Amino acid sequence: MPSLSSQKSSSMDKGSRAAELSMRLASIRKDFLDRLVERRARIAALVNDIDQTAPTPEAAEGIRHNAHKIAGVAATLGFPRLGELAAALDASLVAHADQIDWEPTRDLTNELLAEIEVVLNAETAK
Repeated sequence: MPSLSSQKSSSMDKGSRAAELSMRLASIRKDFLDRLVERRARIAALVNDIDQTAPTPEAAEGIRHNAHKIAGVAATLGFPRLGELAAALDASLVAHADQIDWEPTRDLTNELLAEIEVVLNAETAK
């Protein structure tokens, strides 16, 4: 049977491990949010380019790549709606890579950009 002092030590170890894990997760979340600002700017610039010219495979791939990166991590870090929208956009662009229908893609992209704003504003308000 463990002694009282070893039980206290074990509890402290668990507490310090939990605190360390929490700090690491906070750091990962901050990095994600910092990158989200950059991804929002890239996606918005690509949308602007497409609106001024026409959808190109390169622009669509740029949007898809950024949506894919967001989808891969967002839900894990506590942003499920952001992850869902990014995954939907990614899947749509993959499914229609050979023939981009820009109107529905723009709608999905605008939804994603709006949700990015919601997330960033909520995090800034904390």
